[in-house]
Amino acid sequence: MAAIVALERLSEIAVESQAVVLSFGDGAFGALGLQGDGILDDAYSPTPVNGLPPDTISVAAGHYHSFAITKGGRLWAWGRDKEGQLGRGVRSDANTEELVSATGDANSLKFSRGHRDSAAPVSSSLPHPVSGLEGVHVASAAGSGVASFAVGNDGSLWAWGSSRRGQLGLGSDTLDSPTPQRVTALEKETVVEVACGWGHAVARTADGAVFAWGYGANCRLGFDVETPKPQTPAPVTQTLSVDEAVEAEIMGERHMPIQWEPRRVEALADVRAVQVACGMDHTLVLSDHGCLYTYGDNTNGQLGRDSQLNGRRSALVRGALQPLFVCHVAAGLSHSLAIARPRGDHLQGEESLGPSQLYSWGWNASGQLGRDAEDDVSAGSPGEVLLPDDDVIPVMAAAGRAHSVAVGDVTEGFRECYGWGSGRNGRHGLEHTSDVSEPEPLDLGRDLVVKQVACGFDHTLLLVEGPKQSEEEG
Repeated sequence: MAAIVALERLSEIAVESQAVVLSFGDGAFGALGLQGDGILDDAYSPTPVNGLPPDTISVAAGHYHSFAITKGGRLWAWGRDKEGQLGRGVRSDANTEELVSATGDANSLKFSRGHRDSAAPVSSSLPHPVSGLEGVHVASAAGSGVASFAVGNDGSLWAWGSSRRGQLGLGSDTLDSPTPQRVTALEKETVVEVACGWGHAVARTADGAVFAWGYGANCRLGFDVETPKPQTPAPVTQTLSVDEAVEAEIMGERHMPIQWEPRRVEALADVRAVQVACGMDHTLVLSDHGCLYTYGDNTNGQLGRDSQLNGRRSALVRGALQPLFVCHVAAGLSHSLAIARPRGDHLQGEESLGPSQLYSWGWNASGQLGRDAEDDVSAGSPGEVLLPDDDVIPVMAAAGRAHSVAVGDVTEGFRECYGWGSGRNGRHGLEHTSDVSEPEPLDLGRDLVVKQVACGFDHTLLLVEGPKQSEEEG
């Protein structure tokens, strides 16, 4: 019945000729934005998200939450909010006063200020504007499992959520922020893009520089982070046992390899980056010459290297991509996607006008690579993903935990959308729960044009638009 209702609504969208956000996949945290009796239900096919402004022009996804941006630069969010990643405010003054009274020391609030009210909902399927960004024209957004970011059209970067492993880049004294704070370490830079992994984040500036911060294990930041030596924990007193236990846990995490504020990736100083993407613990950086650099964990071959050793330094992805000009990349939890086309002038690294092709590598346990893997579980070298229609030219792709989505141009003004990989909770959007090892078209109808795609861990967002009407038709 849900699929029938979704198809009826898609027909209405095509007639309305407006941009609409569709979602499908796991609805456990409300990331699908579907309201009603089953707000946490899964969606097995693309379903319209209600409650968003009609001038929505962009979408983005955290691991378990979602974003939409309006033409006026307003950011809306919905989904998981346990760590304050929706940006909806702080705990009440009464709770703050109670904490000061219990501790007798306002300085202890540096570990508690900004914590969400324990009675606040841990998720919300209802889209709502993010608080604290009223004076910022948001150009793009990104999220991880516990953190959220917004990039202003003035090049400013804003962060909120949880930062126990330095994910927010706000320094070691700010471990939680339920409303956006500017990342002051990048105030002198013009940030144009941000990407998030599980415990790390990467930013790209207008001049192509790359900065990284957060959890630094396996060199996922592109540089080594020194691990602080553990200190002897302070004794826990009877009256402050709860607060000191929380503080001890936080201090324990500080002995991990954490970069608390953004730091430039000097290994890429001679590279002008045009796109960045993060998997759970690996990073992709695309250069203006169409070269793809990867670093971080390589357990499942997600770096696209011959060896499964972790990438302690950035390196070019070679193999099938070496003679090609890479023009778009995406990173899933432990697999990677790239769209590339033949090179023009090899000396200048220019792309040709030839048709693009889709490539994949990394973890393949649910068929998310869309092709055969060397050992059926992973593929360490890029290989071509064949779309079912020969005349489709891939133009964008996105990846989740164990599913992938791609969009391709078919004819002028029409695009086809494909899903594959894990079918659990409807992740691939193909109206069933079986895993699919090759791309299959989503049922959107020929009257909708996909403008953008974004994947969380287990859900997907599509920004679609109906056909433009001529003045005579209108």
